[in-house]
Amino acid sequence: TLGAGMTHASQSYAYLGTSGWVATLAQEFHRGDIPLFLLPYPEPGWHIRIGPISNAGSVHRWALQFTGMDTEAQGYTVLESLVAASKTDPNLVFLPYLSPERLPVPTDKPQGSFVGLSLQTTRADMLRAVLEGVALSLHWACEEVQAAESETLLVVGGATRSAAWMQILADVWNKPVIAHQDSTYLACLGAAATAAVSLGWASSASEFLETASQATAQCCTPNPDQVERLAAKSLAFRRLLQQLSGA
Repeated sequence: TLGAGMTHASQSYAYLGTSGWVATLAQEFHRGDIPLFLLPYPEPGWHIRIGPISNAGSVHRWALQFTGMDTEAQGYTVLESLVAASKTDPNLVFLPYLSPERLPVPTDKPQGSFVGLSLQTTRADMLRAVLEGVALSLHWACEEVQAAESETLLVVGGATRSAAWMQILADVWNKPVIAHQDSTYLACLGAAATAAVSLGWASSASEFLETASQATAQCCTPNPDQVERLAAKSLAFRRLLQQLSGA
């Protein structure tokens, strides 16, 4: 959390590995019905509020088999190219719950689904819908977690290698996405922040992080046309999930 650059409550971040989470900083304890994780934060009076999701990078890996490539690396390249060259099909919704989920709607069994397939649906449409489905699920989970409106979304984890997926996140959030390309080492940066405070090199972890180099972070800005399409798809996505789960 520190290494991702979380220094105040107007930020949120997402970790996208095999599973994932969304998190923010808060002072007030969560009072909602959705179970969240709380962890201490180095600054007094603050804690990290975390919403875990099960279906993230594992869904991306599942989708690679439909590229027709022999290796995961080849499949990744093809998937990235197809998604980057396509646009959102507003009638095609993918629910990415290939395993039981915790947020945004808890489920006790897999409920992965394509809805809206037609004779005109292409492989690229389906692969894009897969990545959009995870992004829409993550955004909904973030609404349960976020205490204050965020200015940006920070993203860490293996998914940051996908420029197409980072753009989808920016369009779903309608906010700039800052993707850390060296997220493997961000925990070291967070540890260095706490050490710097202990050694008197910085007055706070926030001060250290604000001066630390973020040269390896890349920024995606929202595409207005895609923002509108995905906002409409988000409504259909939520309605379908609630109907399927009985929530």
